[in-house]
Amino acid sequence: MEMELIDEDGQLRLGVFDDAIERINHRAYPLRTPMGRRAGWLSRRLGFNQFEFIAGLSDEIVFGAAVVDVGYVGMAFAYAFDPQVAQVTAVSRILPLGWGTSMVQTPESGTNRFAAPGLVVEMSALGNARRLRIISGGLDVDATFGEGQKHPGPNTDTRSTTHPA
Repeated sequence: MEMELIDEDGQLRLGVFDDAIERINHRAYPLRTPMGRRAGWLSRRLGFNQFEFIAGLSDEIVFGAAVVDVGYVGMAFAYAFDPQVAQVTAVSRILPLGWGTSMVQTPESGTNRFAAPGLVVEMSALGNARRLRIISGGLDVDATFGEGQKHPGPNTDTRSTTHPA
């Protein structure tokens, strides 16, 4: 059975899990306004934020990138640091309303992507590996990271803010 973040009663699963959460089914959560009413479509759209960050390190280079969707904007940044010459190359872009941003709800499969003029960032889950592609004028990366096993340890889900019960 597929493990989802929100259970069949609309409750967030909290705790430490032996297996990975296979699907982030955020639309199943009964989001409410501060007055207890069901949130409208705009609140639901803007109330779900997501991101992915991947970085790599070797003797020759340190690099990383993130794809972010906060509803009203989508953004990505990427950087590389060459320790041999102490030089940093960085690029970022922001697009309104999440345009150019595509985030999958399956952390163990699929591709998160951001595309804007001058920057494309793709992060793909490939079974036991992750792939990062950065395409930009002065920064091009195509790296695959092996994880050794599909699920590298327990998954933890906790509340990040306090809400009245």
